[in-house]
Amino acid sequence: MVPPTIIIVTDDPSRDNKTACSLAGADFIFEKATEDHKMINTVRLLYCMCPTARLEALDFPIATLDE
Repeated sequence: MVPPTIIIVTDDPSRDNKTACSLAGADFIFEKATEDHKMINTVRLLYCMCPTARLEALDFPIATLDE
């Protein structure tokens, strides 16, 4: 069984907020306004690392607002 990965997407990039999220168990913390591509790439990488993942699904692009 693979443990869950906790990803936080926030509008508050302050150090206090990032520290609180990290202490609460977050594995990744992304700023909503500026790190959308970084978040998508991280999710794709995590998906590829999953032993039961179907790689064919990676052929479909994920749309973002700025595309």
